Amino acid sequence: MIKLRIFVSSVRNELSSERRAVKAIVSSDPFLDEHSVAILHEDEPSMMAPRPTGYLDTLDLCQLCVVILGAEYGRRHKGLSATHHEYHHAHEKGIPILPCIKTLAPGRSRDGAVEDFIEDIKRDGYDYERFATERELQEIVRRCLVPCIKQKYHVTAPSRRAAAAMASTIRHHSDYAETRNVRKPGDGALVRVGWDQVDVPIARQLAERSAGDDVGELNDDGVKEVLLRRGLLWLDGGKAVCCAAGILLFARDPGVAYPQSVVHLVAYAGSEPDASPRDHEDLHQPVPTAVESVLRFVDRNTRHPMQVVKLKRRRLDEYPTEVVREAFINAAAHRDYEDATRRIRVEVFPDRIQVSSPGAPPGELTVRQLQSALKPGSVSAIRPCSRNPSLAQGLRILEFMDELGSGLRRMRDGMLKHGLEAPTIAFVDGYLQLTLPGPGEDLGRVGPDRGQAGLPEEIETALNDRQRRILAHVGEQGAVTTRWCRNEFSVAYQTVHRDIAGLIGLGLLRKTGAGPRTRYEPGEEAP
Repeated sequence: MIKLRIFVSSVRNELSSERRAVKAIVSSDPFLDEHSVAILHEDEPSMMAPRPTGYLDTLDLCQLCVVILGAEYGRRHKGLSATHHEYHHAHEKGIPILPCIKTLAPGRSRDGAVEDFIEDIKRDGYDYERFATERELQEIVRRCLVPCIKQKYHVTAPSRRAAAAMASTIRHHSDYAETRNVRKPGDGALVRVGWDQVDVPIARQLAERSAGDDVGELNDDGVKEVLLRRGLLWLDGGKAVCCAAGILLFARDPGVAYPQSVVHLVAYAGSEPDASPRDHEDLHQPVPTAVESVLRFVDRNTRHPMQVVKLKRRRLDEYPTEVVREAFINAAAHRDYEDATRRIRVEVFPDRIQVSSPGAPPGELTVRQLQSALKPGSVSAIRPCSRNPSLAQGLRILEFMDELGSGLRRMRDGMLKHGLEAPTIAFVDGYLQLTLPGPGEDLGRVGPDRGQAGLPEEIETALNDRQRRILAHVGEQGAVTTRWCRNEFSVAYQTVHRDIAGLIGLGLLRKTGAGPRTRYEPGEEAP
């Protein structure tokens, strides 16, 4: 699908943060991101030739225009600023325009040319919006662009619930993920994470999925271009540099810039933390890579009973992998990254796993609401609200999360289906702590039903108890002999022969070997 291009017009220096705010909302709102992309002329590829009005060529390729006015008019070319030229060009071309005028602080006045510009907008019959903060600007952009795209381009609008969720995200999200000038906690040293420090395969996957199926495989320059438009990269002296969300998503070591992004994994021998864990690891990895590292750590520090299912032996996991994965992704996507004193912790105990995420629930969510959503049988709807929308949107594009607010219910249902109790959640010592209760000593409760699960009901009911036990033995050992059957059931050879012949007739067993080496293995119809 080809995305609509939204040109962002403003005085570049004075309103640089407002320009980034528009780019951030377009790339992090699920509806706008699906159907559009924000275009900032300075992020477009250079033509390496003088183009005094090259911004108009860029505007010609766009379908919508957001004009942001502040106090300054900007440098003139042929009597008008670049923003004024862009406005007139869009108006003449019939490109829909959304004018947004910033309310100035007391004591500050607008350039007289800006006042004349505003009069132009009024004379041309446009309604304009006023804003005081970047959050207000984002709310305006979303509120105005969504119905415009829906009506003009016949696109289905987002649901009321999705719209309310995004409005909540705008109100409560942290500015952390859009930060360009990254500074280390403590000494405040400026850190630049450039392209040479990027995990290129992750960056390419994110760019290609973001750009859509029609672009094919991108080279490095194409990847950079897409990520610049998403606001995950920015240009510093002509070089591509990661913003905070980009660092977390695809820098090889996010800890270079943000020590708090390191994930602490620890496994204890007892049910309480102690000074001598049996295993521990610190992950200096981007979130997509850290997911797999967390799963490997949990795998090697939990038990894996063998179970016979459908005539086959298989290795089970003590905890459902998809639930552990979801728990970590939620922690990574929604934690408070502005808290530089805490890290995400994944702790494995003999009776539970705890995933601790720094910070309280984002936005208007409460711990009680989260607890309610985890109760078995609950259908409580949690309205999604992301503290870090750019990061969450990147993880959604990479298919690590869906941003629908259904993660808690999926974790609950996954635990119950696995034979375990539902997760619990609490706010403890500055962490939102999710606990996955384990099976304790009763490993037999873990996993799907034992025995002949999967046999058609008409076959299952036709089997006698001996035949079911024969199939269970085949599942455990891979084959059965008549001698084992006679010893196990203390019955005559004719009875054993009749039981086995019935199973062969159903396709559940097949005969191999001859004479004393005759064995009966799973047949073609064995599930």
